[in-house]
Amino acid sequence: MCGIAGFVDRAEPDAAAQLRRMLGLIVHRGPDGEGSHIESALGVAMGMRRLSIIDIEGGTQPIWNEDANVGVVFNGEIYNYVELRHELEGKGHTFRTHSDTEVLVHLYEELGAKMTERLRGMFAFCIFDRANRSLLLARDHFGQKPLYFTEDGGRFAFASELKCLLTLPWVRRDLREDAFLTFAAWLSLPDGGTHFTAIKKVQPGQVLRVPLDERGGATQVVEWSYDLSVEPDLTKLDDATEALDNALRESVRVHLRADVPVGVLLSSGLDSRTVAAYAQELQSGTMQTFTVGFGAEDSEQSGAAETAREIGSTHHTLELTARDFSESIARIAWHLDEPIGDPACFAVMRVCEMARGHVKVLLSGEGSDELFGG
Repeated sequence: MCGIAGFVDRAEPDAAAQLRRMLGLIVHRGPDGEGSHIESALGVAMGMRRLSIIDIEGGTQPIWNEDANVGVVFNGEIYNYVELRHELEGKGHTFRTHSDTEVLVHLYEELGAKMTERLRGMFAFCIFDRANRSLLLARDHFGQKPLYFTEDGGRFAFASELKCLLTLPWVRRDLREDAFLTFAAWLSLPDGGTHFTAIKKVQPGQVLRVPLDERGGATQVVEWSYDLSVEPDLTKLDDATEALDNALRESVRVHLRADVPVGVLLSSGLDSRTVAAYAQELQSGTMQTFTVGFGAEDSEQSGAAETAREIGSTHHTLELTARDFSESIARIAWHLDEPIGDPACFAVMRVCEMARGHVKVLLSGEGSDELFGG
């Protein structure tokens, strides 16, 4: 999963200690290692906790470009990194690792903030541009990866989890009076805010540019988009069906790029069953699938087990009880940071904990309801 955090504060007396406090709160996101960079002259501190998936030995962050003027901390995966790497090498860029992270610094050198338009993946990252004295923060198209930020009087901070920002003594803790009613109506806060007045979210498909010169300056917001147009010749059902099949197969193929075992969260729904079937077809060896249920007659377990038998996966099932739920409430609230209108978060957390003993990466059908109308 990974997690990133950092701040800009020229007056911070012990930046390294403060950064360690922030990163210490997200060890669960990245149990495999920690990396950091302090640039005292500019007041910059940034770091990350790593879950190693690609280039396990060489992907330690921050990762820098050839002359160490551009560095990045990154949470996520860039699925088209192989294709982007070949393109960038053709333009003369030199790579020191085999990680997807390194693509970001070289793509930034080529395109600046427009780099996000070329990325296919889920991501939240911060790029430190030493030469131009700026930070660039970006979040993926649909906001799959979280990224919070706060700023006050020339100071700026960011993190994958809100709780990291609350370790900073200058961040105000006052609550938004309107946030609860907004959450009650929408089960989320769609305006990019949080329940804290001073803390905001980088919106999906948004880039922040943070100046680092001594005069400071306002953080700039850059919106970006991507092409969602439909091929004009896909007017016949057979053609559309073939195009969808090709798109799903290709999507699962690039999602399987990893140097560690990959499994699938399998429910009885069409979405995850489809992902599991493509994954089993594309991956060498037997796919491992994981299901959680509550022992009811209409539980996901029976349908998932049937799919596992059909595709030939090695299947694992976890059955939960009401006691399991009640005993997990405090831990769930700690990890969520803010209220969330999805009661499935408990079951997902527990099934992921079970799966961690077998695989390191999980695919799921999350998002398919939005794409296919439920």
